[in-house]
Amino acid sequence: MFHNFKKSIKNLQENIKASPNITEENGEIILDFMRDLKLSNYSEARILKLTTHMKRIAEENNTNLKQADKDELKDIVEWIYDCKDLKSPETEKDYRIAIRVFYKWLEYGDPKAKKYPEKVSWISSTKSTNSKLNKPKPSEMLRENEILSLIQNSHNTRDKAMISHLWETGERIGEFMKLDASDIAWNDTKGYEILIDGKTGTRRLNLYVSEPYLRTWFQNHPLRKTEQWPHTPLWTKIELQSHNGQQANYSRLRYAAIRDAIERSKKEAEITKKCTPTNFRHSRATDLARKGFTEAQMCQWFGWAQGSDMPSVYIHLAGRDVDETYKKIHGIKIEGEKQKPKTKMKPQTCIKCGQKDIAPTHTLCPNCMTLLNEKARNDMEETAYLIQQLKNIDNEVMEKLKLLDQNKHNIKQITEKLK
Repeated sequence: MFHNFKKSIKNLQENIKASPNITEENGEIILDFMRDLKLSNYSEARILKLTTHMKRIAEENNTNLKQADKDELKDIVEWIYDCKDLKSPETEKDYRIAIRVFYKWLEYGDPKAKKYPEKVSWISSTKSTNSKLNKPKPSEMLRENEILSLIQNSHNTRDKAMISHLWETGERIGEFMKLDASDIAWNDTKGYEILIDGKTGTRRLNLYVSEPYLRTWFQNHPLRKTEQWPHTPLWTKIELQSHNGQQANYSRLRYAAIRDAIERSKKEAEITKKCTPTNFRHSRATDLARKGFTEAQMCQWFGWAQGSDMPSVYIHLAGRDVDETYKKIHGIKIEGEKQKPKTKMKPQTCIKCGQKDIAPTHTLCPNCMTLLNEKARNDMEETAYLIQQLKNIDNEVMEKLKLLDQNKHNIKQITEKLK
């Protein structure tokens, strides 16, 4: 059957321009890509396939194609593996090839250049499973104490909420960026519920760790008192005015702004591991695998298709089964064997006034200002003791100085009499 490729290409151009899910910048660069493929003597069938794949990638992934870095491209490749309607290994391969050709053109101005940019050179161009995806290393995985340090070193309520929420959910960055305030439902008893529109459909998560931070951000959200609330972006700018005194545009935060916010906290916390949104996802998956999540539960939590190979990657990273079994063989006691590993990020309850769901990084109860944990109380008692000792030392020194001054006065009087 004869296929009218010219008509299909023209229709594709119009669809790219009209698509509500493609930003103007992404649309323009895809059309430029299409034009240059033609100038490079690609066949019409090939132009149609490569451009169709890039259009779908732009629609499904909230990524600035021109500015995308290696971590964002990893998210896109993960989407290819997870996408429920890309079951054929051949189709998956075609999408990966489209990415490689697109970024070769973007980097060198020639889709037929002989080399690929470093940020896409790792992407396989053969039929494969997700085992070809660059796997994270255990040494690169973030731990809860490092996440707590990032939160403590964030200087505004939005960044604290972003970091805690991104960690607890392990969301893909595209899912995270698309959230509206209306996607959050506060539970009557504890925590909050969130609906995430992901690549394998909508999933519901009940969350607790990030609740205190997110609730504070809700209370301070710049769009809270507008008519549009809560049908507004969850993650926006903080400032009420822009640098020139004009009202700020509260559009969704772009990837670069989210990455920069995390980098500021990373620098303050003096953390050397990668703190990208992608590594948050890898690290959280490893963390939950370590805490005993089953493969089915991990698929549900992280939005992978049931039966996906992805959970096995993180169970392997966590060393969950092998490490414990090997310890038992050698008679080594497994700490907390009867219990799942506990989180360090559990919200606190004040022992004095009973205030609940206090952020794990707080040292004082926001209601009664009581110290919240034993270490803080011990530190405070030790500090108070040292202060009192210094006061005692000061008093002793002052008494001796007074006595010395009195003796000097007496000596002076005796000397005067001897004259």
